[in-house]
Amino acid sequence: LWRGIVVAFGPFGGAMVAPRTSSATGSIRRGRSTAVWPFIARVALWSTLMHAGSWCEGYTSGARIRPVLQPSVLGHRGAPVAQGAARTTAEVEADETVDQVNTTAAAGLSREEFVLKAKAAVQDLLPRLETDEDFDRLGRLIGALRSTYIPIQTVGFLNFGTQGDWRFAYTTSPLGTVSPTLRLRQVSQCITPDENREQQGLFSTTVIWDLVDEQCTGRFEILSNYTLNRRGEFEHSFREYILEPMVGSPTDPVSLVGKIERALPKELFEPDKLNMRVLYLDTDLRIMEVMGPSAPGPVQQIFERPRDGEWN
Repeated sequence: LWRGIVVAFGPFGGAMVAPRTSSATGSIRRGRSTAVWPFIARVALWSTLMHAGSWCEGYTSGARIRPVLQPSVLGHRGAPVAQGAARTTAEVEADETVDQVNTTAAAGLSREEFVLKAKAAVQDLLPRLETDEDFDRLGRLIGALRSTYIPIQTVGFLNFGTQGDWRFAYTTSPLGTVSPTLRLRQVSQCITPDENREQQGLFSTTVIWDLVDEQCTGRFEILSNYTLNRRGEFEHSFREYILEPMVGSPTDPVSLVGKIERALPKELFEPDKLNMRVLYLDTDLRIMEVMGPSAPGPVQQIFERPRDGEWN
């Protein structure tokens, strides 16, 4: 069952392929390969899995922006703030920063000072997004950073700035329903440029999950290759999925994958043929715009560098 499940992971145009199992780690993988199963067997397996689990159900629709990850539960919005509640000092400063974009007050700040102020407001707002005003404020701050950003002009510097580990913090993509039995400890992304071909590399999105009712923990990894085009955009092609239990083992891996898929933004789970461009980048903040078949229109994503001691 574990060897067969991976064959059906995701409808990524292309042949379904024979799975590969790592004997060293016990993980299962699904990716592209030249070893193709007979057509009848592929159809039978796909049909069986479609009826065995509900993980291929569609996403809930929605147009508003949403947070991606809070400390323990994906998509947790927190307690609502009462209408008319007094604004905090941070909220007032964030609004003033946004207002400076379209007023002469901006003339009193250098570009560097303005960027630092807007970035600090974004980072302060991300952990406590709750109200419509919070989301609108963040959207305007993203626009402010985008309007002042000077794109990196060389591939080498772009690789240097984007490579390494990032914590996934926010998306404007609609989210599905998070299962009460699933807890996502961490959603992170690692960018690894190719050492021999600087315009190519690998995106690795890792989800650390807990199944609360079964008391098991593991890792789910989404891999995609990328190529930088002439405009400095990342063009993605799906590579493979890896599901690796670390403590215990899920009794129904198909259901588990379904829960993870529904909890993640669709473009994160299905990266094939995505096009990503940098809206803002510095040493510890990365804002991306994502477009492609799995993205519900232009999607904005925010990533932060992990703080010291945050990850093991």
